Amino acid sequence: DGLSYFQTFQLPQQGRFFKIRVSSVFGKTVLIPTVQLLDSNLKIVREIKKDKFTVDYGNLGRKVYLTTVFELD
Repeated sequence: DGLSYFQTFQLPQQGRFFKIRVSSVFGKTVLIPTVQLLDSNLKIVREIKKDKFTVDYGNLGRKVYLTTVFELD
Protein backbone atom coordinates (compact mmCIF):
# COMPACT_ATOMS: atom_id res chain seq x y z
CA ASP A 1 0.00 0.00 0.00
CA GLY A 2 1.68 3.22 -1.07
CA LEU A 3 5.47 3.44 -1.05
CA SER A 4 6.17 0.13 0.67
CA TYR A 5 9.15 -2.17 0.97
CA PHE A 6 8.87 -5.64 -0.52
CA GLN A 7 10.78 -8.89 -0.70
CA THR A 8 10.24 -11.54 -3.34
CA PHE A 9 11.38 -15.14 -3.56
CA GLN A 10 10.51 -18.26 -5.51
CA LEU A 11 9.96 -21.62 -3.84
CA PRO A 12 11.49 -24.78 -5.31
CA GLN A 13 9.18 -26.56 -7.75
CA GLN A 14 9.63 -29.97 -6.12
CA GLY A 15 6.50 -31.15 -4.30
CA ARG A 16 7.46 -30.14 -0.79
CA PHE A 17 5.68 -28.91 2.30
CA PHE A 18 6.71 -25.46 3.52
CA LYS A 19 6.09 -23.78 6.87
CA ILE A 20 6.76 -20.06 6.55
CA ARG A 21 7.10 -17.48 9.31
CA VAL A 22 6.91 -13.74 8.62
CA SER A 23 7.83 -11.29 11.38
CA SER A 24 8.18 -7.56 11.78
CA VAL A 25 10.02 -6.17 14.80
CA PHE A 26 8.47 -3.41 16.91
CA GLY A 27 10.60 -0.30 17.35
CA LYS A 28 9.62 3.36 17.21
CA THR A 29 7.45 2.20 14.31
CA VAL A 30 6.40 -1.19 12.97
CA LEU A 31 5.91 -2.38 9.42
CA ILE A 32 2.59 -4.23 9.12
CA PRO A 33 3.21 -6.86 6.44
CA THR A 34 0.87 -8.25 3.81
CA VAL A 35 1.93 -11.54 2.21
CA GLN A 36 0.83 -12.14 -1.38
CA LEU A 37 1.30 -15.56 -2.97
CA LEU A 38 1.41 -15.41 -6.76
CA ASP A 39 0.98 -17.98 -9.51
CA SER A 40 3.27 -18.28 -12.55
CA ASN A 41 1.32 -15.45 -14.26
CA LEU A 42 1.93 -13.15 -11.24
CA LYS A 43 -1.75 -13.25 -10.26
CA ILE A 44 -2.51 -13.22 -6.52
CA VAL A 45 -3.78 -16.64 -5.42
CA ARG A 46 -3.62 -16.08 -1.65
CA GLU A 47 -3.21 -13.03 0.54
CA ILE A 48 -2.33 -12.94 4.23
CA LYS A 49 -3.25 -9.58 5.76
CA LYS A 50 -2.67 -7.89 9.11
CA ASP A 51 -5.59 -9.63 10.85
CA LYS A 52 -3.68 -12.94 10.60
CA PHE A 53 -0.64 -11.52 12.45
CA THR A 54 -0.28 -11.67 16.22
CA VAL A 55 2.01 -9.93 18.70
CA ASP A 56 4.86 -12.16 19.92
CA TYR A 57 6.24 -10.81 23.20
CA GLY A 58 8.93 -13.47 23.41
CA ASN A 59 11.02 -13.90 26.53
CA LEU A 60 12.54 -11.30 28.83
CA GLY A 61 15.10 -9.26 26.93
CA ARG A 62 13.81 -10.22 23.48
CA LYS A 63 12.29 -7.80 21.03
CA VAL A 64 8.56 -7.75 20.38
CA TYR A 65 7.39 -8.93 16.96
CA LEU A 66 4.28 -8.87 14.84
CA THR A 67 4.31 -12.39 13.39
CA THR A 68 2.40 -15.04 11.47
CA VAL A 69 3.08 -18.62 10.40
CA PHE A 70 1.43 -20.31 7.43
CA GLU A 71 1.82 -23.53 5.49
CA LEU A 72 2.12 -24.28 1.78
CA ASP A 73 2.19 -27.56 -0.06
